[in-house]
This record gives sequence, C-alpha cells and structure tokens, in this order.
Amino acid sequence: MIADKPYLFNRTLKLKQAIEENDSFELTNIELWQSQQDDVFELINLVLTCDGVPDASKSGILYREALTIKVGNNSLVPEVWPSRADFPKILHMTVSPEHPPSLCLYTENDDAVNRNWTAQQFLSRIYWWIENSSKGTLHSDEQAIEQLFYRTKYELILPYNFTSIIQNDNIRLVADFVHQRDNGGFSLILSDENIQKDCTQTSFLEFKVFTVRSSPVKQDYILLPPYDVETLFALPRGIGDAVVNQLKHQIQALCCDNGAFDNPKLNTIILLIVPIYRNDERTVERYYKQAFLLNKSPYHLGLQAKFLFHSDDDKLYVDYQIAGGSHLCASSLGELKLLPMEVTKLNTNDEFAAQSNSQFSSDSFALVGLGALGSGLLDFWIRSGWGKWNLFDKDHIKPHNLTRHTANRNHIGMNKAAAALIQAQDILGHTDDINVFEEDALRLSQAAKSALMLSSLVIDASTSLDYPRKASFDDSVPRHMSVFVSPSGNDSVLLLEDNARTIRLRTIEAQYYRLIINEEWGYSHLKHHLGKFVSGGSCRDISLKLPLSSIARHSSTLADQIKILSSQEQAAIKVWQTNWETGETRAYSHEVYNEVFIKCGDKSIAYDQGLADKLYSIRDSGLPEETGGIVVGYVDFNLDTIFIVDVFGAPKDSVATNDTFKRGISGVKESLKKVNGRTANIVNYIGEWHSHPANTSAHQSKKDIVQLCEISETMACDGLPAIQIIVAENQINVTIGESCVEL
Repeated sequence: MIADKPYLFNRTLKLKQAIEENDSFELTNIELWQSQQDDVFELINLVLTCDGVPDASKSGILYREALTIKVGNNSLVPEVWPSRADFPKILHMTVSPEHPPSLCLYTENDDAVNRNWTAQQFLSRIYWWIENSSKGTLHSDEQAIEQLFYRTKYELILPYNFTSIIQNDNIRLVADFVHQRDNGGFSLILSDENIQKDCTQTSFLEFKVFTVRSSPVKQDYILLPPYDVETLFALPRGIGDAVVNQLKHQIQALCCDNGAFDNPKLNTIILLIVPIYRNDERTVERYYKQAFLLNKSPYHLGLQAKFLFHSDDDKLYVDYQIAGGSHLCASSLGELKLLPMEVTKLNTNDEFAAQSNSQFSSDSFALVGLGALGSGLLDFWIRSGWGKWNLFDKDHIKPHNLTRHTANRNHIGMNKAAAALIQAQDILGHTDDINVFEEDALRLSQAAKSALMLSSLVIDASTSLDYPRKASFDDSVPRHMSVFVSPSGNDSVLLLEDNARTIRLRTIEAQYYRLIINEEWGYSHLKHHLGKFVSGGSCRDISLKLPLSSIARHSSTLADQIKILSSQEQAAIKVWQTNWETGETRAYSHEVYNEVFIKCGDKSIAYDQGLADKLYSIRDSGLPEETGGIVVGYVDFNLDTIFIVDVFGAPKDSVATNDTFKRGISGVKESLKKVNGRTANIVNYIGEWHSHPANTSAHQSKKDIVQLCEISETMACDGLPAIQIIVAENQINVTIGESCVEL
C-alpha cells in the first residue's frame, strides 16, 4: 500500500517522501478514510521516536508514539491524531467523543499556515509539539490562558450593560440583528426590549438568558462544545454539575407557588462562565464565556430535565406532588439540540476608549452643527468613548447631503441631529449619553440653553459666522471653539477660546483673518472653490462641490486635536493645509493675543494686543517723523461691532514730517485687493491710522477731526462707519465718528 501508489492528494506524497528522509519518523501505512459527512481523506500512519521526551515524563507521553496524519485538499492543514486510546489529554489538544483527539500545532488559521507550509517543516512541528508537551513547556507563561472550547461559527453579542440588566427578571432580551453568513454561521445581537421601538413585531425573537458559573478550573485540553443538553450536563471538570444545579434553581424560580404557563415564543440561552487559572486556583487569569442557544422555552427545558412538572391544568410546577405526578417528560435530553456560540458584547465607553488608545472622558460637550464635518467628528468621538453630547441642529437631511454626510438614504428628511442619534444607537446599542435639540442655536429654547450651559465646551461646526460671533457676546455660556473646512477642502481651521474666556472667538476670528492676509499659507486658503451646484428649489439652495475624502481627512485630524486642546487652558489658532496632489499636510499654530474690547457710544470696537503691538512697532520705526496707513476690518450690524483686523504701513508716496502725515496712494489698491481676495471679501477698508510724535498724546487734533469727517463722508456712501486710530507712545485712541476711547 505504501509503494508507488497514485495518491489522491499531493501532500500525501510530499509527506511520505519527507517521512522516509527523516530518521525520527517511521512510516507504517497509508489508507483511505471517509468521515461521517462523506468527505474522503488519506491517513498516514507512522511512529515518531522523539529523543527529547524525558525518561520519566509526567505528561504521560512516550518516547515512541504512534500517530496518524489526516490529509485532505490543500486548503486544509493536515491534522495529527495520537493512535493509542490512552494518549494523555493535555494542553493544546482538541478533544471530542466523536473522533480521536487532535494536536493543536498552530495558533494561526489555515490560510496563514498554508502560505508557508512544507512537509519537512510540518514534521518538525509535530516533533516540537511532542517534545515540549512531554516537558510541560509547550504553553509558556507569556501565552494567554488556553480556551475551554473549540471555536464555533455562531456568535452571541450581549448588550453593553448586560451585567446590570440581567439582574432584572422583568426585562426581556430580543434579537436586535441576526446576521447569517455563507458558512451557515450567524451573529446574534441581543438588546434590551425597552430600547427597541419595533420589538412587538413577530420577526423579533425573545430570549431568557440564564447565567451559570462553575468553580475555577485549571487550563487543560480544548473540548469540542456540546451540541445538546445531555452533553452539556455531562461536561467534565465539574462544569456540567454546576450547569445542572444552577440552571435547575433559576428555571424553578420562574414558577411561583401557583404554577406558571409555558411561553413557547420564549427561547433559551445558557451563558456559561468558567474561571480558568494557570497554576494556582487562587489566581484566576481568565473568565471564559460560552453561550448555548436552545430554540425551546426554559419551561420546556425544565420539563425535559425534570426541574418542572406538568399538571392537568396545563400549568408548570416545581413540586412533583403538587403537579399530580401524572405528566413527566420521557424525552431524552440528547434530543434538545444546542447551538454553542462564541460570546462577546457591545463596547462600553471605556472599552471604546481603550481600544482606540485614547483617554475616556465623561465630560459633557455641546456640538452645534451636524453637517458633514459635525457628523464626521461625532462619529470619531463616539467610537473612541469621548464625552457625553448635547447636539444642536435645525436642518434636515437632503439627498445631496449623502455625498459627504455620515447619514444614509434612510435618514433623508430627518433632522440632522436626530439622524446622528440613530447612528449613535447603531454603534453603541444605546444613547444614554446623547441629547438632541432640533433647534437653531441662535434661538434656543430654555431646555436647550440649559443643556448647553452644562457643557464644559461648546464646539461650533456650523460653518456659519452668526452663531460663534453671537456666543462671543454671551458671558453666561461655556468656553467655545469653532472648527471648519475651507471651501476648497484643502484646509481646516480650529479657533479656541481660553478656558477663562478672556479671549473670545470674536477677536480670535479677526486674528485668524490677519494671519490669512500675512502668512504664506493664506494665499490659497480661501480660494479655489471646486464649484457650486443647486441642491434644491430655492435660489439659496447652493452647495459647494467637495469630496467626502476631504471632510474625512480633516475630520480625523480635528477630532484628535479637539480632544487634546480641550484639556488645555490657553486659546488656540491652528490651521492644517493639505496638498491635494501629494497628500502632504502641514500644520500651522499661531499665537493668540489678548482681546481689546471697548464701547464707543452705541457701537463696540474689537481688536487684539497683537494689532496694538504692530501699530507701536510701525510708529517706533518711523520716529521722529509721523507715519500711518489704512485700516482693514469688518462691521457686524447684528452685533453693532466693528472688528479691526489689520493695519498697513505708509505707502511710498506718503508725506511725513515731525508733526504731520499725509498718506499716499501707491500700492493701496493692490493691498486692498490682496485683503479682499485672501479673506473672501470679508475684510475690507474701514478707515485710517496715523501716529503722533514723541511727548504728545493720542488725542485728536483739529486736522485729525477734519480727516475723520472726510473718511466718514466717504464711508457713508455705503452706509458704513469710519474708523480713525491715533497711536502715541503707550497710547492708542480709536474713534468712530465723534466717539473717542483712550487706552
């Protein structure tokens, strides 16, 4: 049978040749073998002489062992069985009553092993397994505790808070999702019926979960999981006895003294927890979980196992005498088929954070704007266990939103914040830490305002100027941050108030514009729109053309940066600029200057110390002569505030003396064109500034008043106020019309 046979599998021939070339292995015979499923294999019977086995091995492994290699097609790694019936059952073996125990030679799956499999290395692996098992060194202390059962193709996913809800006998668990796979396996996701809006549908399966726990057991050989109740009750190492005793008590607890009726719609899940230790019973290293699904009610199981008894009134009783002793179930427990399932559960916030290698935060945050960027940010934060959330948005999902939004087709027509809540439910299995307010952030109800007030940080992703500017004038609200992506999708921006809110977004925004005007990255920052398209029936329904990849790229960066910066006290201006062609991203961080906010009659003026420092610097460089230039900024009539962004130095054709200054016009038009272009026409000319010489104040002279009148008349043509700034030594005077303020 050995010589010159045309074997079914090429690995049989390769192994035969490798055995004949290896002095440690002696080939006995090769034969065909058919499994119960009618699959055909070839069995290579051999004897291994292992010099590494100790003379008095405590494991029970012998110096010479007869083994069988089961060979199938090349997609299956050959399996190795000990030939003698009394071969010891030890670690790294799979034991089943249906076929001989199998040596667990590899930790990798078949595809990974087959990638580098050779007959010679396979024999070496067998030799290594026998030698190290005989010495007790096969499973090192660095390795994780061995599992109890061999893996199955069925999976049970428990709710994130299973430990707490299982204590409530009145809570049913229902099948949230059942996902069937091509190999016949499935994943069964359980959830609390109270969070299921449609749990009354007949398609939902109801379950009663019984948790049973055995005494600690020492890690040992791997068992094939039981596929019927009889085998479950007979599990070795005291596990079966624990299942019987605890399950009996819990099933009987379902019946009161007056008995109980069966509930055929209720299915049974037995969740087995086995504490496993390595060497010392007092040191449990693993709590192994395995679930068993029975498509029968726990009452039916109780009858079959004689935990309960059926009476003439169709009720179930614990006591045989009360039941009348006339309706005993004679069916075998082997007829109650089980599906053994791997057990896992939905993540808690702590687990999301740990798996994301991030810090869990239970702080409460507010997110204003659940558009493309806001929804993307929230998705990252939910999946990293960061924060409790109050969500604010009044808009709804439209078809074009699906291009960049995290929403899907089922959310069209739904409020954006409400859609985000549903998506959070799909991820977390609950929405305990999320509140939704379908409101305009500019006009919040009292309840919404109260939720916002309880947030430690408000993150504005609305892409609107209105909300962050208005919030800057509200002393009662928490610290604010604005984040947005540039129109081209290449850049993203983060503007953050300091923790004490001494520097508000209103002046941080103006400082950001000054950076756009003066920094190299500002040249293309607000340029290069990819185009616009009409997204609805209104002339205002205009959206930018922008790929999801741009939003996703910046969302991931901003999501991490917001988490980092929110824990720091100082204000921040950060910009990320991506090169579309190369994928390179550069980060820019800039100093944030203290705010200067002053009232001038019925209007306010806002600028920052950085602008003041620039004015002083230009003045000092021009001494002893006066100097000056134009002032750029913007006016917000909703807030009755003028925001001063930047100043320019004297044009080349200006005329300056020790006590006079007349601004020239050379290059002014070009400077204003640069300002308008770089800031998307947000920042424009708003007035003039000039310096006063040494030993004089910043008060207006008669000439200064005349100049302001002339500027005011010009600006009035567009209905705008005019600004005049006078800079003296350590003194700045800002005037709007006839109102003056000295600093």
